[in-house]
Amino acid sequence: MVKISLNENVSKLKEKSKAKNTQDKYNGDWLKFIDYCKNKYNCSPLDVDDLESAYALTANYMDWLHEDPEAKILKGTSNILGREKLNNNPYSSSAYKASTIQRILASITYKYRVNGFQFDRKNPNISETISAIVRDERNNKSGQAKELLKADIEKIINKIPEGSDDIRNIRDKALILIGFYSFCRRSELLGMKYEHLNFEDDGVQVLIPFSKTDQKGEGRMIYLPKNNSLYCPVSALKNWLEVA
Repeated sequence: MVKISLNENVSKLKEKSKAKNTQDKYNGDWLKFIDYCKNKYNCSPLDVDDLESAYALTANYMDWLHEDPEAKILKGTSNILGREKLNNNPYSSSAYKASTIQRILASITYKYRVNGFQFDRKNPNISETISAIVRDERNNKSGQAKELLKADIEKIINKIPEGSDDIRNIRDKALILIGFYSFCRRSELLGMKYEHLNFEDDGVQVLIPFSKTDQKGEGRMIYLPKNNSLYCPVSALKNWLEVA
């Protein structure tokens, strides 16, 4: 019997069947996997002798992404040519989520299959590792605090003396109100600069140049309307800018 494998051109054509954004994610995940294999095992993912070795290598990588502090650095980097500027991603301080690791597994599975491996992500070594990661993340979340509601924010602001000259009180009031009403993440809030603000008669436009869901750095605009209450984010921001 004769065993025939797909040639390189056909493999590339198969990859082109995916949307460009999907191709970019697959390629980025695969390049990081290649670096891991070179650093930890001095080999390429495709150098393994059999499927069991591919499963073991992938399972070890999943565990490394979940547990090893070094893996966090990968979140702020890109191995794709032309996208190196993403290295300032502020989210590299936190561990990979289970959902992200599952997406990375999908990339690795696809790349192995394109290269002729009958890779099955339901293999026990893979599926049990993923299940353990999901369970571990769920257990860690069980002790998390509940989200703050508007009534909670008002109670916090009420604890700040009205008309206080303490610059810390003025700063904190602006940070709390802008963060709550803009739905911004902490890193987005702390990344705001004066040149990102555009004041209008009835509110302020704020440019968010980078966020977790916008890793290409295309930016997005949010709008904060004025109101006549003690909890107006625009008034708090203006007050802070006057004294800062």
